[in-house]
Amino acid sequence: MLNESGHDILVPVKRSGAETLKEYGLSIGFDRIGITTADPPADFRRYLDWIERGGAGDLWYLTEPSRVEKRRDLQRVLPGVRTVIVGAISYAPQSNHQPTNAKFARYAWGLDYHKVVLEKLEQLAAWLSEQVDAPFRYRTYVDTGPILERSLAERAGIGWIGKNTCLMSEETGSYLYLGELLSTLDLPTDAPALNRCGTCTRCLDACPTQALEAPYQLRSDRCISYQTVENRNGEIPEPIAQRLNGWVAGCDICQEVCPWNHEPFPMRLEALRPLPHLRLSLQELCTLSEDDFHRHFDSTSFRRIGRSALARNAKAALRDCGSFAEMRSSGRRDCAPAR
Repeated sequence: MLNESGHDILVPVKRSGAETLKEYGLSIGFDRIGITTADPPADFRRYLDWIERGGAGDLWYLTEPSRVEKRRDLQRVLPGVRTVIVGAISYAPQSNHQPTNAKFARYAWGLDYHKVVLEKLEQLAAWLSEQVDAPFRYRTYVDTGPILERSLAERAGIGWIGKNTCLMSEETGSYLYLGELLSTLDLPTDAPALNRCGTCTRCLDACPTQALEAPYQLRSDRCISYQTVENRNGEIPEPIAQRLNGWVAGCDICQEVCPWNHEPFPMRLEALRPLPHLRLSLQELCTLSEDDFHRHFDSTSFRRIGRSALARNAKAALRDCGSFAEMRSSGRRDCAPAR
């Protein structure tokens, strides 16, 4: 709401109101809700250093100057923004079993999480508009906007950024979707989360491509997730292709070995339940028609990979693990490279 001078009228929300907001957020499907200020991220310098080291690879939207500046100053995203509500939803499946020799990252086992989480954020914003006495302005993002969402989530008390650069939570583990509601409301904020990684280095030790070159430092171009989802420049580099171990769309290795994921908070939303594409084998993915690709993947966040790139990934994974028939005859259950 604007006053006569054209400036926002401050709409404060009491602590009790913020707690009611969180209760409502949990009731509609969020597993964690936290609130933080719109101040510049405390670790913004680390983000700049990562870019300068080439950590972003070819992900131009992480390095484009105007977007970088928006990540520093949220006023450039939403003028008048005062607080950010961060919601987290667990996507940890009840079973980790993948039925074929093809491996898909868990974040896209179900329906496209962008749409699922965004719907919840809009539902939360609609509820908020009914609770306060004056209109307010807001923007919602789910893994798409020019903001440092994990930094905001850490400051909102959702969890901490782990050594594998994922957001970790004692209560839920790291299999989390994040969504943000930036608003001009003046909300009580939460205390930042404490880092609980300690001396553990399991994620660094387990990464087969050494993409985690140091704690909290990820080289995107060495990451299996980057190469199988983001690479639009041709073949997967051979040093990466030789270590796919069946991964064709994303990779969960650094999360699988994390102690905080030994008993992750299970997903609650029906929309996130595993879909039939998990039953496709590497061989089937190699020859998938365009129509079948759309039938299996259009409702998931893996549709952005495209059929040809997914087939490329499957062929590289087959070269890595040998033929499925050889695996069965040798009694192997995974795609570890034959020695």
